[in-house]
Amino acid sequence: MSGCIIIYVTVPDMETARKIAEDLVKNKLAACVNISGAVESVYRWKGAIEKSSELLLMMKTGKGLFGRVRERVRELHGN
Repeated sequence: MSGCIIIYVTVPDMETARKIAEDLVKNKLAACVNISGAVESVYRWKGAIEKSSELLLMMKTGKGLFGRVRERVRELHGN
């Protein structure tokens, strides 16, 4: 179990959440991805404090896959 990690990522909507979750599991980059209900995010963007309602993804994967998961999420998330 020590080689396992959970990666948390927020996404703007269910379509994006499902796209990322299904892709990561299909491509064996994550064993499981949980999609959690709405969370309120508060963050700084371009010098201003912003708030938005997002969904939370919890991705269960191996430590050695972190870099590949990060890159794939960036590709699919659009950021």
